[in-house]
Amino acid sequence: MHVAVGVELPGGEHECANGERHRDDSRAGFGGSWWILAVMASDDRAVEFISGNERLARILSDPDRRAQVDAITAEMDQIDGRYRDAVQALNEAVAATEATAGAPAVTEVLRALQRHLRTAGVRDLGITLTFSDHEVTVPLERIASADR
Repeated sequence: MHVAVGVELPGGEHECANGERHRDDSRAGFGGSWWILAVMASDDRAVEFISGNERLARILSDPDRRAQVDAITAEMDQIDGRYRDAVQALNEAVAATEATAGAPAVTEVLRALQRHLRTAGVRDLGITLTFSDHEVTVPLERIASADR
């Protein structure tokens, strides 16, 4: 048995590490996801190991796929930047509040809020900041932690 790594293409087609393309309707709808598939090696063809870096280079040499990956990466970078900006805004707001009311008081209020909401059955606590074109939710644990 060997493990083949590939990428799923739109429409349920997938490309294996050896470059072969296959259609598998049971996997349709997972467009663009990476997958690992354990298959039995057949006696009529040799199993060839291709490193992950080489396989990735082959996949990304296709201009259409490269464009898709670049678009996804750019969106991920934008989301990460928005999250960092939101955390920074919250940290600054908490710091300004601590300067006015005192750090122990602010920390105690945040922790008490957390305790009461968890007691009420709330699992995930966060503060959602709504900007002009997006929302970011920062976990309350992140805001109330001492290592802001």
